[in-house]
Amino acid sequence: MMPRVLLLRSEPDPSAGWKQFALVRPLLPERFEFHELPFRPGTPGVSALRETIALQRPDILHTFGPGAFRVARRLQTLHQLTGPFPKWVVSGAAGCGAEWSRPLLPEIDAAVTFSAHECGRVSGQLKVLCIHMLDPAVMIPEPVAPRPGLPARFVLAAGGFDDTADLKVAVWAFEMMKYAEPGVHLVLLGDGPRRRDMERFARILAWGDDRIHFAGWQADVTPYLSAASVVWVTHAGGGRKFALEAMAAAKPVVAVRTVDTESVIDDGAGVLVPPGDKVALAAATRKLLADSGRAAQSGFAAQAKAAGFTPRRLAEAFTGAYDRLTQTPPG
Repeated sequence: MMPRVLLLRSEPDPSAGWKQFALVRPLLPERFEFHELPFRPGTPGVSALRETIALQRPDILHTFGPGAFRVARRLQTLHQLTGPFPKWVVSGAAGCGAEWSRPLLPEIDAAVTFSAHECGRVSGQLKVLCIHMLDPAVMIPEPVAPRPGLPARFVLAAGGFDDTADLKVAVWAFEMMKYAEPGVHLVLLGDGPRRRDMERFARILAWGDDRIHFAGWQADVTPYLSAASVVWVTHAGGGRKFALEAMAAAKPVVAVRTVDTESVIDDGAGVLVPPGDKVALAAATRKLLADSGRAAQSGFAAQAKAAGFTPRRLAEAFTGAYDRLTQTPPG
């Protein structure tokens, strides 16, 4: 009998784990039987999910996003299942164990991560038997119409409003360059615990200037990337998926130098600046904005680099992770 894999996801998923899995699902071998179990936090359904697991007896339960993680934790601790709990794989679990003491954490068989930063957070906050750090996958996007209401020229940055994404660096850097670039705006994608504070901070710096836009969390960033003049990656860790999406869209990328950004951006295919260096971020961006030829050349080089991060390559990595689980006895 082929291994059964139950997929449980919740939105939003800041890690974009489901988005990555959706890219490769059609390429996964037919020897796995997949069943999707959509779940919206706040709605009844834990009992139904428990009955489904007890009835189907899946080999693997793969959860995507914090909401799905918490549901699976409840399922595992209820101890009302007939038979053992399936092997549990998590995507997008970084930070999910931050509020619990380690003895109360669930036992997780495997975690799928997409950056060294995410890998470190998972290993430090959860009890995981095996952590897979996979290279993200991107597709070269088809041209799309820009989202209505976007500025004619803007710099795009994205991430959670926390210390990891460090979008405050983006606000400071824009403040340094906005007087020399009066027609350029800054668009910030994402959400997080400090978004309100960041909006107040931006208003204080702006002094009536309304060129910083908070667009919120977006499941599809393609319309924003297609219209952006330059893309910033300000993450203190992680940010590989967003950087690769911008590179696949042939956009010039200016990123903070970290282990994660160095793994996808090299000379020509983007610009790396020292961490926290707002002046360097602003200066590198102004050079790209002032030289359209240089910006286009950087974008084409970035797209060529991103073309190597294919869905098929990621599908093989997912297959290896599933094979390892199904061929390993419990414990």
